Amino acid sequence: MKDIKKILNVFGNYLKEDSAVEIIRTSHGVTVGAWDDNNGGWEDFVSCPTAKALCIELCRQYCAFYELIACAEKGGDLTEEERQPILARCAVLCLACGFSPLEIEMLQGFLPKDKPLTALSQLDAKVYVHLPTPELSRAFMEQAEAEDFSFYDGTKPTERPDETFVCLNPDHTLSFIGMFGRQAYGSGTNTTCGKTLVRVEFVERFQNVN
Repeated sequence: MKDIKKILNVFGNYLKEDSAVEIIRTSHGVTVGAWDDNNGGWEDFVSCPTAKALCIELCRQYCAFYELIACAEKGGDLTEEERQPILARCAVLCLACGFSPLEIEMLQGFLPKDKPLTALSQLDAKVYVHLPTPELSRAFMEQAEAEDFSFYDGTKPTERPDETFVCLNPDHTLSFIGMFGRQAYGSGTNTTCGKTLVRVEFVERFQNVN
């Protein structure tokens, strides 16, 4: 129940805006209902017995809702490039819920295999990466260098000693995380410096992004 409440809290602003989507609590778990104003009846019901199932369904509804708005403003269908900002915003919510975009089918393409760190750095969030072992630290630095990241002073990632925490910045730079950043990472808070905090456990294929 605690995880379900977290999902609903993360998607709270969206649920207030999209009046067609209703959250219904049943004896079999949470159900997401979609109301059709044109037909004056329910369009769909999706049972979500787990937090992950609820996150997946709300991601689907979130993207459909904002794509519909964007299509109306444009006067036509969106291109894949035009859909990316919506997917990126949804990915931030997904990560705040504790799930990697790799676990959500419609967001799997958000972390491309060739430049996954670049995609993460472009999120409207503070992205803190945890590198618990020297081996993972070196693997991360090699990946960052392959994606043309550097530190603020121009130093290449592989020229730095092993580090436990690193911040991915949108300008393709890396920075180390100080005491307050480490405290925020371990505190369980969802925000830091006025932005959503995204925690990344650097492991194979980023399965533990949250």
